Amino acid sequence: MKQSQVNDKDNLCMLQSQDVYGKEDYRMTRQTGCTEYSKSQSLCFDQVVLGSSQLLNNPDQQMDKYQNIWKKKIILIQSHYKGYLERKKYKNMKKWANYRKNVILELIMTEKDYLNDLKSIINNVMIAAEQFKLLPENEIQITFSNLYQIYTFNNMFYGDILKQYQNYHHNQSFGHVLQKFIPFFKIYFKYYSDYKDYQIQNLRQTYPAFNDHLIILEKNNLFRGCDLNSFLIKPVQRLPKYALLLKDLVKHTWKSHPDYNNLVKTLQSFNSVTGQIDKQIENILRNQALFDLQKKFFDVLNENIVESTRNFILNESTYLLRQGQEELVELYLCSDLIVLSKKTQVNQEQINERLLEYCYLNENTVLSDAETKSLIITLDLKDKDQNFIFLCQDLEQKQRLSQEFDKILTIKYEKLQTQHFSIYNELKNQPIRVFVTSISRGQSRIPFKTYAKYNVQIILNKQEYTIWTRHKILLKIQKCLKKHYKKEYLNDKDNNILFQDLIEKKLNKQNHDGRKVIVETFLETLLNSTYVKLAPYNYLQYLGLPQEFYQSDQNISKFKTLFDSESSKSSQDS
Repeated sequence: MKQSQVNDKDNLCMLQSQDVYGKEDYRMTRQTGCTEYSKSQSLCFDQVVLGSSQLLNNPDQQMDKYQNIWKKKIILIQSHYKGYLERKKYKNMKKWANYRKNVILELIMTEKDYLNDLKSIINNVMIAAEQFKLLPENEIQITFSNLYQIYTFNNMFYGDILKQYQNYHHNQSFGHVLQKFIPFFKIYFKYYSDYKDYQIQNLRQTYPAFNDHLIILEKNNLFRGCDLNSFLIKPVQRLPKYALLLKDLVKHTWKSHPDYNNLVKTLQSFNSVTGQIDKQIENILRNQALFDLQKKFFDVLNENIVESTRNFILNESTYLLRQGQEELVELYLCSDLIVLSKKTQVNQEQINERLLEYCYLNENTVLSDAETKSLIITLDLKDKDQNFIFLCQDLEQKQRLSQEFDKILTIKYEKLQTQHFSIYNELKNQPIRVFVTSISRGQSRIPFKTYAKYNVQIILNKQEYTIWTRHKILLKIQKCLKKHYKKEYLNDKDNNILFQDLIEKKLNKQNHDGRKVIVETFLETLLNSTYVKLAPYNYLQYLGLPQEFYQSDQNISKFKTLFDSESSKSSQDS
């Protein structure tokens, strides 16, 4: 009964709504583009769902109610999404925490193995070589360098890391422990500079007792199927391993972790240390390639190519064009050397390599055909009437070889230009020296009258000029200076002896040695003065010097011409 009353009430509300809005149900509203019928349906829906007592006739109140409902729904969705993100973040942090533990555990385990290997080398090889005199003391020092100091340092490092790990938890900090040891990793520098992987092989050939000792150790499997070299290279490989582990540790440590900042600082400090070591490793590898070339080709020729200024750059297989025929060769390129060899296969396992030719590159070497689309590169050695024509296998190889050749020749050219520039400046700025060798008496045109004749030697850039002068000529020079430089004569009279009237007022009043000093000082100041260099014609004519006096030296002219031509070439290239 009650249910039927409720239904009747709802139907009544719907009929009332239709009566109110029935006349305009299908009237189109231009502003909204929808029918008013939809509004009446919405209103009827509100009456049915919310009840006629809750019906809001004010549109603003109705809109506020809908906004509140949607806000609650949006807040609910956001809370669910935030919860999802937090759960995901927690899972990642848990995963990262486990990964951090594994990284630190790997550091400890590899450090333990590393120390055992170093200890094995020290006890069984280095100390044995000292006790039984298997090697001279200097060879032991060169071969093993500061290996014992490295072992002692790493043993302390291992002890501190292991102590920190014993009470491990996910917020455990290791950055401060690592940072404490970072500065001391520089002791590896000496080992890196002394390390040479061919050293052991040379010692085995030179000292049979040492070789027999290593054979026994190899039979006892001390080196685990390898040789002594594979153990001596471990300190070279160890620092890059530290860098990788440290990067991994920083990567999997979240920023809110108490150890994050310390680990970042430690990584930065370690990179600054290992940056220098990376350069040393690169030099070691390059020098090793040079040693290999020396041993392979040049020991037989009694020629040494291993020098501190020479670096190995690359090795490429390419074709050499000679007399119209292609020949596959191995190209070994160094910073100032080209080595060409040919490989021949003896059988399936053995390949022989013989030296074809080699040449040294200098500033007279010219690279051509580098910019063409063909695969040919031509290298001309102008001073040796020799050239190499390479046929590259592809454009990538041509580009690679052209770039390396161009770098080498550019460095050679710039070095030569710097040398010429310094020589030119040295010659240009070299002061002119004047010496009065003697004072004699010259015969005047007036009978029975003589004058003081000053015999002078002038040295400019190792070239000597012998002239003579007299008081009358020097006086003309002084008056000429006064005439051309009136302003300077008034302002610079106290500082410049050219304007102090030495010739007019003091020369004839001095004794023999005093006259020498005055003439030498006056002429030397005169010839080195910018006043004369700017307009030298009259002064050189008075002294009997050639008009090309300041450019007469052949060396400075040659270097000036060369420098000017190179500078113009450089500007054109740029």
